[in-house]
Amino acid sequence: MDRLVKPDVKEVNLTFTRGQKCTATFRLTNLMHTMSVAVSLTTTNPSLFSFTHPFSILPPLSTLSFTLFLSQPSDHHPPLSTPPDTILVRSSMLPTGKAHQDDLRRLFSKPGPHVFKDATIPISFVGPHIVESLLSPPSKTLEIAFLLSKAIVWCDESQLTSLLRSASMIGNSCIASALIEAGADLSSRDSDGRSVMSLAVRSGNIDVIQVLIESGCTIDNSADLFLH
Repeated sequence: MDRLVKPDVKEVNLTFTRGQKCTATFRLTNLMHTMSVAVSLTTTNPSLFSFTHPFSILPPLSTLSFTLFLSQPSDHHPPLSTPPDTILVRSSMLPTGKAHQDDLRRLFSKPGPHVFKDATIPISFVGPHIVESLLSPPSKTLEIAFLLSKAIVWCDESQLTSLLRSASMIGNSCIASALIEAGADLSSRDSDGRSVMSLAVRSGNIDVIQVLIESGCTIDNSADLFLH
């Protein structure tokens, strides 16, 4: 046997919201039929992430939920990194089925064949605030493309559309293209009645305008006055 427990996810998606407590939950299942298992949870960035219970005991064939916390809520940019930080799940057989936290800490502090490295789970920051933070500077790199691909999936249509307006206004054609592909509404208008195309024209970025045209964005001559 190469592992004692199994996570229910291949990556943990942490929705980032500025100024708020950010958490994500995942589950671990004990694969042993007759023996309890001790579990240790750590991350590659302990100053940024934490767990309420870094050491736990799973009875035979049981499943428990674990919550990952972002230790330092930020009002500014999210702490993005590539490659992403990860959660390391380790386990060890616990024949007695009982142990104090100090006992578990000592158990995992000593490397050896008794400790199984069950899983390494990447941590992905997701949500509209992540996409928003990637809008500026308007550059295209592999790192931004990777972070964007993770974050954008967790945005609903209204969030995608709002972000598309921001991308058009700033002149970020790469993110505008990704938002359109994800389902942003090209026909929407902001509270002042401005279309996505009019915002792109104001930015003066021909690449954004080209992306909108190629995506089927139309001009309403009765409402969009580009020349004054």
